[in-house]
Amino acid sequence: METFTPGFVFLITTSFLFLRAYNSDPAMKSRSVVGQVQSGETQQVTLKKNDRSKSTCDYETLTCELSTMSTALPTRMVSKSPDDGSDVLCDTRTDGGGWIIMLRRIKGDVDFNRTWLDYKLGFGSWEGDYWHGLEKIHSLTKNGTWELRIDMRYQGKDYYANYGQFVLFNEQLDYAFYVAAFTGNVLDELEMHTNIRFSTKDYSLLGYKCAQTLGGGWWFQGCGRVYVFLTGLFETDEDSKGIHWDNLTSQLDYLDMAEMKIRKRSSKNYKYKAWAGSPPKP
Repeated sequence: METFTPGFVFLITTSFLFLRAYNSDPAMKSRSVVGQVQSGETQQVTLKKNDRSKSTCDYETLTCELSTMSTALPTRMVSKSPDDGSDVLCDTRTDGGGWIIMLRRIKGDVDFNRTWLDYKLGFGSWEGDYWHGLEKIHSLTKNGTWELRIDMRYQGKDYYANYGQFVLFNEQLDYAFYVAAFTGNVLDELEMHTNIRFSTKDYSLLGYKCAQTLGGGWWFQGCGRVYVFLTGLFETDEDSKGIHWDNLTSQLDYLDMAEMKIRKRSSKNYKYKAWAGSPPKP
């Protein structure tokens, strides 16, 4: 019969007690995972193609759930879009998750007064202010039915605008967009920009100098009263130039944070009719 030394018995006993404590104490599990993901880091996620019904943003891993990219908003992760293979920045928490972030303003660390090519291809960083790129957004939304959500923070309170239908047209139409089926706790002012062509400091079909004057590319209906402007100057109250939603901030104040995000709607939970409007004329 085999005998065990006291040291060996002590090792086996302490290992058993540690595993039992680990399995029964969620805090210990959390600490062990958080130790692998430092605050402020981007989490790159590799996922099998068959694991996704809509986009890789629909799912979380424990690591992504515990990582934090910013103090402004919860759970972010970088993943691959199954629609076009590009890297996408995800919001996996808000309203059930599954959102691909197309615009984020949280730090003021990126200049948004940029060229048409920049806005077409995208710019910014995963950790800070970010623009996904008009062409990539169009490539995503040209197939299936998509919704748009805008999250904002103003004077310490959270606000949102949700559109059950979102269409972004192609470059020939200067990436004009259409939204419908609004819900939210602000007035629907983005509707004022529907079917308006995008313009930048170096390009405007109608000859507007709004982007050049106000400091960011956008869907300008004119340079006077801009109802919604989320690519403006960060933390400025200069007339019309700040990041604003007119109903909340007026033209003379600014939002503390803003995000635009899109999500593909599944056929089983989509309750709106397909869009049947007319795009802007070429």
